[in-house]
Amino acid sequence: MMSGDPIQFSASSNGDRWLLERGTTPGEDTVIHRANPPSGGMETRLDVKSFLEITGDRPEAAALRDLLGKNAGDEEAQPAPIEPTVEAGSPSTSPWAKTPGKTGP
Repeated sequence: MMSGDPIQFSASSNGDRWLLERGTTPGEDTVIHRANPPSGGMETRLDVKSFLEITGDRPEAAALRDLLGKNAGDEEAQPAPIEPTVEAGSPSTSPWAKTPGKTGP
């Protein structure tokens, strides 16, 4: 069972969004990646540990670490609205990004 609405912690200039869905007990938090509509709008869910392992030092991982650090001990805290963390035209290194010229999975 999840607690409250997911909290958006990162967004890219291409419309991808990353949200944190808080679990009711420690260790149940889930990261939701919502791809932009032009790329299919797929939703991917990962536990926080797996997400941080996959994303390493990418902006969305840094934003999640920042959110988790700020909210440690303050479960009701809501982050301020954020601006995209990737500059327009920057190549994506996301594991969810499509390879240029590739049309299938």
